[in-house]
Amino acid sequence: GYLKPSKLEFESIVLELSRKHSEIKLSDDEILAAAHAWEMRHGGISCRTAQQFVNHLLGNADNN
Repeated sequence: GYLKPSKLEFESIVLELSRKHSEIKLSDDEILAAAHAWEMRHGGISCRTAQQFVNHLLGNADNN
């Protein structure tokens, strides 16, 4: 089965994924705050949620 990442692992995944995209201009603190708000509304902490959050940021990159 799939293991649920810890909060720290989730944060690490989100930051690593977001750093791959220079168009995301938010600070690490802003990214993590938004990621935790996102995961609470979108199924909880998971690797998939982390990727979906970064995809969301990329879709709104003009606003970051």
